[in-house]
Amino acid sequence: MNTQLKHIFKPLTLRHKTLRNRITFGAHTANMAEQGLPGARHRGYYLERAIGGAAMIVVEPIPVHPTAVLTRGILNRM
Repeated sequence: MNTQLKHIFKPLTLRHKTLRNRITFGAHTANMAEQGLPGARHRGYYLERAIGGAAMIVVEPIPVHPTAVLTRGILNRM
C-alpha cells in the first residue's frame, strides 16, 4: 500500500463521532429532490455511497433564499 495513504482505512474520531475510515463523499447537487424534499432516489443514491465505503457523506447544499433556487430537483422548501 502507498505509504502516503496508510491512514485512509483507519478510524477517525471527530468530537463525539468515530468514523470507520477517512473516506468522505463531498457535497454536490444531485438534482433528485421531489417537490424540494429528498425522496427514495436520494436515499438510494446516498445509501450506495455508504455501501461503497464512504464513512462520512456530506449531503447537498440547501438554498436559504428563493433567488438561490436555480434549477429543478434541488433541495429547498421555499
